[in-house]
Amino acid sequence: MTGSLLQVYLHIGAMKTGTSYLQQLLVENKRRLSADGVLFPGRPGWGEQVRGVRDMLRLAADDEMRVSMAGAWQRLQEEIRGYDGRAALLSMEFMSFAREPRARALVESLAPADVHVVLTVRDAGRVLPAQWQESTQNRKTSSWQEYTDAVLQGTNADNPIWRTSMRALNIPRMLDVWGPLVPADRLHVVLVPPPGAPSTLLWERFATAVGIEAARYAPPRRRRNESLGYVSADLMRRANVELQKLPLSDYQRTVKSYLCKQVLSARTGEPKMTMTTALADFAQHWNSTMTDAVRASGAQLSGDLSDLAVGPPGSATAVDPPPQDALLDAASDAVVGLEQLIEFRRLRLESGDDDTEQFSPTPGPSRSQLRAGWEAARNPVGDAVSAVVAASREAAELRQRRRSLDGRDDAAAAALRRATRLGRAALGRLRR
Repeated sequence: MTGSLLQVYLHIGAMKTGTSYLQQLLVENKRRLSADGVLFPGRPGWGEQVRGVRDMLRLAADDEMRVSMAGAWQRLQEEIRGYDGRAALLSMEFMSFAREPRARALVESLAPADVHVVLTVRDAGRVLPAQWQESTQNRKTSSWQEYTDAVLQGTNADNPIWRTSMRALNIPRMLDVWGPLVPADRLHVVLVPPPGAPSTLLWERFATAVGIEAARYAPPRRRRNESLGYVSADLMRRANVELQKLPLSDYQRTVKSYLCKQVLSARTGEPKMTMTTALADFAQHWNSTMTDAVRASGAQLSGDLSDLAVGPPGSATAVDPPPQDALLDAASDAVVGLEQLIEFRRLRLESGDDDTEQFSPTPGPSRSQLRAGWEAARNPVGDAVSAVVAASREAAELRQRRRSLDGRDDAAAAALRRATRLGRAALGRLRR
């Protein structure tokens, strides 16, 4: 690059603020961004940013993850330093978890670039249901009622749910950590638009913050990371009682990435979670807290702080649990989807071949057959959940066996990543 210093924009989150939508749009427009002088780094793909941030912030949960992320931040640094354009942009919400020492080290590692920090902020009344739904895709077991009660208890008890919710909502802490690391004119807050706003408005606000022309970039072809409905999320929190015993990497690849993100997220027509009057009041209070923190930070605003508002509070005092019929329907979809994954992984293990072009799943039990068996049981929902757990474990075991074979030589980590990419592509074809 010639002339002025490279601008590096760090989109740090927060979680559940449209980050997946923005990341997908950036991924799909990577070439156009580069043509306009903006690098969206990660030569293997956006996953390199995930690994790099984990590497820099030391967020490893198991040995497989530790192998995959080793050296990833250095590779991102080298790619950014070698770029001859105007700006680089990283988007990974795990950065919002950082405490001051690691955040400072991250910013300093990008010197001599001019670093900007971008924080997306959303109404707490929408973040809280989304955060509970996301927790059910990450091995958590609390019901929506239990989650609601724990949030309302706040910090007055040993309360892991409160700490989890604050990972998405504690905008004041994030501003306290990241704000002092950059000048005020390089600290940006982007407000997530309210329901009913144009679908492109979040992108337009974000693009303004990072200095690009929004209209030049196409919207995502298909939304990824769609939220689960209330019924599917409740099914997952029940299954997680047993599935949380899986190693994290197996859980993420089999349960989260496939069962939740591909199978259950495709279900439509599920009811939304009930927002109790007490939780709506809490959300309104927390919105005021976030608004005050943003104003005090001196950050450059993209959007309107009035968007941090919840609708009229509901009249409910408690949460209605999902009905049995709905849970059995979700479980039947889950098991049928997992059976396809099991057959796919078994075939790949037996053949030793990553070529999945000719794969066609053999029909297994139908949804109606599964439901009929569970309905005849003494505990229909319990039996349905057990079937989801058993199928998930079988699929994860096949992945472990394949990983063990791939680990016979020194290229184990590369082989694992290659096999995973091929598997995801094949599974995507199955769902189309």
